[in-house]
Amino acid sequence: IRVAKTWRAATGGEGDEMARRRLFEPISGKDNFAARDAVINAFSKMYRDHDQDFPRECGEGIYQDELRASYPIHPELFRRLYDDWSTLDKFQRTRGVLRLLAKVVHCLWENQDGGLLIMPASVPMEDHAIKSELTRYLHDVWEPIISQDVAGPNSMPLALDQQNANLGRYSACRRVARALYIGTAPGAESDTPGVGSERIRLACAQPGETAATFGDALRRVSEKGQYIHQDGNRYWL
Repeated sequence: IRVAKTWRAATGGEGDEMARRRLFEPISGKDNFAARDAVINAFSKMYRDHDQDFPRECGEGIYQDELRASYPIHPELFRRLYDDWSTLDKFQRTRGVLRLLAKVVHCLWENQDGGLLIMPASVPMEDHAIKSELTRYLHDVWEPIISQDVAGPNSMPLALDQQNANLGRYSACRRVARALYIGTAPGAESDTPGVGSERIRLACAQPGETAATFGDALRRVSEKGQYIHQDGNRYWL
């Protein structure tokens, strides 16, 4: 299923609706509803069948409802933006999330991205406008950190993906690095920075992919990254 066949970016319209309704036209047509339900069922099955690889709540029925409510954006991306990024100074909770997601959706649409859902690992940080949006609320040091340890033509994750065919097939190291940035950059200076490996896998893995692939990618980028830190099962940029 290609994203371009199951949803279309909204064209205009403002108001106090939730972000998903502001960014996308309503789903219509029997085929598109069926496509949505197939995606949700596939994610739910993956989380149930591999419950040791993902956060515990993902296997519960209520999480399936969250997937349906946020489709075609993964709930984890909404969670990171609303819970973490919105705590930054000048990041306006609703407007900031909408501005960033609008740029992400546009870029993925233009590139005909084939992901089943838009996830933290999907955020195309190689795009200048998106990188600018994700650094404008942080200190200036973050731009070179992204270029070296997250995304860019000379970045470490790209080099690792190019060196390993199995990882490169899924862009696994690049996706893990994006997930690390989205999930930990806003709280990098907190007393308890970082997220667990199960949440990184949640931010990356899609049905048909092996969660262990992203576990391997996480191990490699954490070993090679100059700005990537680990404390037990917690990782952060």
